[in-house]
Amino acid sequence: MIAQQFEISDEAAIVFSEELYRAIAEGFPLEAAVAEGRRAVSANLRNTEWATPVLYLYDNANRRIFDFSRRPFWQTGIPLQRVPQVTLAVVVGLVVLGFALGSLGLLGDGRGVGAFFPPPTATPIPDVELVVRDVRLSPRNPQPGELVAVFVDIENQGSDPAPAFVYEFQPSVLNEETVIRREIRGLAAGGVLSDQLTYRYPWWGTFISQTRVGQLRPNVGFLEQARALVPVRTDLTRPLIIDPDEPLPDGTFIRRNQPAPAQAYAEWSLILSATAPTDPACSGAVPWFKFAGISQVALGTGLPTDPTQCAMVTLVLAMQERQDNNLAGISGITVTFAPGNGTRLVRLFSDPAGQDLLATTQGTLDPRLGLTLTSQPRLFGFDRIQRVEISGSGGVLSVTELALQAP
Repeated sequence: MIAQQFEISDEAAIVFSEELYRAIAEGFPLEAAVAEGRRAVSANLRNTEWATPVLYLYDNANRRIFDFSRRPFWQTGIPLQRVPQVTLAVVVGLVVLGFALGSLGLLGDGRGVGAFFPPPTATPIPDVELVVRDVRLSPRNPQPGELVAVFVDIENQGSDPAPAFVYEFQPSVLNEETVIRREIRGLAAGGVLSDQLTYRYPWWGTFISQTRVGQLRPNVGFLEQARALVPVRTDLTRPLIIDPDEPLPDGTFIRRNQPAPAQAYAEWSLILSATAPTDPACSGAVPWFKFAGISQVALGTGLPTDPTQCAMVTLVLAMQERQDNNLAGISGITVTFAPGNGTRLVRLFSDPAGQDLLATTQGTLDPRLGLTLTSQPRLFGFDRIQRVEISGSGGVLSVTELALQAP
């Protein structure tokens, strides 16, 4: 009897069955045919499903289904004779009667059916034990948005080599959408895998990061074998810097003038938009990534197909609610503008819709040095800034950096 120790995917079942029947048809004994099927699963799918099929055999079982050493009846010249139905019925009846008597201990030495049919033996399961031995971060308490190196050590404590597997790094157990996954080809018995990846923690507060090791099965998903949890606390005293010259949260660099997607900084809880309530011609304006000078990228505004039109409408940053139990909003902000002419205005609100104005700060651009506007820290008591509107008059809106303070 061939059975499955665990749930098996359709793909693995098809590969195993095809090779099993091929081997049987070629005259392989059952054990060898099952081994061929397992090898086919291992070679084609490169996962541990090769260990799922098992073969149960009685000691006196005929292990070769087809014997090709004998000549078929059509080559012997002996006509095929049909067995009379009465004779067949008698034989079947005697077999059933013998099985019943044997199971009651009335045949042989009284040991029952076990004397004739010893218990089957299962194919041994490989001894593979993957564990997450260590997870280290550098720096240990990063600044929000800072690039963090994550070092992961995975050990195979079993006595057999581990086949291909995957491990996942999830920066926050409360956010299942952000997962970094690595595929590993295998790991020798007693071996240790040391790997490195990078991530930017998006906000202030405490994150419970987890690393999981297991198998990724079709139609089933991730089958976990081991995990490790690591608490990470970002530095509350340092700002979150939004610099268009640096990579976006997803690692993308801005290489040319292009519209800025509203979700460009969504992973860092910021949603971008543009608004021009007093100018109907600019009602369709959007945020833009633009080059200010030769090589510096800045945030500005413009029409979707023309960044030179509506380039001085209001740029809006709205704070999203956090999904990780950390506080949303900010306590202060510093906005840096590229050199130019005209005045610049920053308005701060305690609600994402922009109804409750907290403070306003403004200044005049320097043609050579630009302008930096900073809100007074902790000016708003228990209120947190949930929306920032940046506008002005004269020239082109060009924001080169935003420095956000912890709520």
